[in-house]
Amino acid sequence: MKKKLRVALFFSSDPTVGGGVQEHIYYLSQELRKKGMYVEIFGAETLKTRFENYTPIGYTVEVPTPNGNWGSVHFLKNGINLSKFFSSDKFDILHIHEPYIPFAAWSLIQNVKIPKVVTFHNAWDDNSIHNAINVIVPMFQPFFSQNVTGAIFVSKITEKRWRSVCSPKTKTQVINNGVDLKVFKQKKQFRKDKVTELLFVGRLVKRKGIDYLMKSFPLVKQMCPDTHLTILGDGPEYEWCRRFIRTNDLGEDVSLMGKVIGKKKIAYFQNAHIFCAPYSDEAHPISILEAMACGCTIVGFANESFKEILNTYPTPQFLVEHKNIHALKTVLVDAITHRDLQNEASNWCLEEIKKYSWPSISTQIEKMYYKVLSKR
Repeated sequence: MKKKLRVALFFSSDPTVGGGVQEHIYYLSQELRKKGMYVEIFGAETLKTRFENYTPIGYTVEVPTPNGNWGSVHFLKNGINLSKFFSSDKFDILHIHEPYIPFAAWSLIQNVKIPKVVTFHNAWDDNSIHNAINVIVPMFQPFFSQNVTGAIFVSKITEKRWRSVCSPKTKTQVINNGVDLKVFKQKKQFRKDKVTELLFVGRLVKRKGIDYLMKSFPLVKQMCPDTHLTILGDGPEYEWCRRFIRTNDLGEDVSLMGKVIGKKKIAYFQNAHIFCAPYSDEAHPISILEAMACGCTIVGFANESFKEILNTYPTPQFLVEHKNIHALKTVLVDAITHRDLQNEASNWCLEEIKKYSWPSISTQIEKMYYKVLSKR
């Protein structure tokens, strides 16, 4: 009988905001506990959190990134004794998420002595400005290979970007993000409403392409007047969105809902016909999985991650060239006016999403833990 492990999960992102990493940590911790493991989560200081058994050991500072996103830099609190927090008496394994984010994760990688697994959640497209760092990434191999036993990549594009930091001895595996299929699911009654509901979910930053979607929407409305757009998210582009809605007299046609996280998002996904994803530089977005689980048709830009997730999508024409407002408008109109294509895409999503269930994903991660521990 396998030993029930004691697992420490660490992540650097701000725990107070919504995001793929935060969702991943939340559901992974829940699934590991169902398997009988002891799980403690470590991250940044916060006044309120939905994470169970959460211990703050640092604080985050948001910084802009070259691709128009915002990221977090994580600093440890003064006086933190890592050997005390992460001793072998308390934990069997330390699972560090976002190991590329300075500076707390780097300290844990270098100074904590128990076996360590890292998960890479970040990637970028072939045409991204981030490709400038491709020649730098391999320089970190000595640091990682000396201190990390196992590495997980959430997608093939993530593995492509980060595999070079791992030595041949590092146990590596692609294990995708998951989705809770018990709560993210299609409504039983088919939607018959006349208005086509479009949905955008994501941080309101440049990388998510919200400006391209907003600029295309008035053009869509001209051809498909019975269309409504709901936007879930907050961030630096929120005020721009609000001004755009007011300037273009879209107050009745666009609902800007602000930050909506966790299970509160479910009803929005279930009420949407089309999920709009004009994203770039994605690794394996959980919002796409949630939309698929609720039977939404996916329309967006053809980034490297979407090509992977939607590689057998029956309507590949719904993924168009990056930053092309006209192409986005055209494909949205096509999706709105062709309900047969919507239904075909929706049915495919509902079948394809089954392989991303959290019980399956967490079992793969559990097996990685035991592989790492067997190398001791």
